[in-house]
Amino acid sequence: MIMAVFVVLILIFASLGICDIIHAVKSALLFPDEKPVCYCVINLKSGCALQQLKFLSERKRWYGSEFCDKIFAIGDSLDILEKSYCENFTYGSDIYVCDSDSLSGFINGIEFEEVNGKENIG
Repeated sequence: MIMAVFVVLILIFASLGICDIIHAVKSALLFPDEKPVCYCVINLKSGCALQQLKFLSERKRWYGSEFCDKIFAIGDSLDILEKSYCENFTYGSDIYVCDSDSLSGFINGIEFEEVNGKENIG
């Protein structure tokens, strides 16, 4: 009985892997030059905001642009000291700390800068 469950699980995981590979090949063949711009938006919690940013930074470093192109961290609930730590940590990276009110303007500003050939806005 345990062997049958084990074999079924292996077949399920193998079929999911094959489907993922087929999708990647299909996307590469049909749309070789097109990649959608993907943003990750996270709401930072007070007390553990720096840990959240470190986790996202490692994830972006590990997966690259497959994870996302830019990360926006909303720091409305952070105190001034913690927000400054987060901004210092993200300086010069693709992670931006902003308020929820300025998020749409921030995204539009980055898209405008990328269209005009500049890499970073701040």
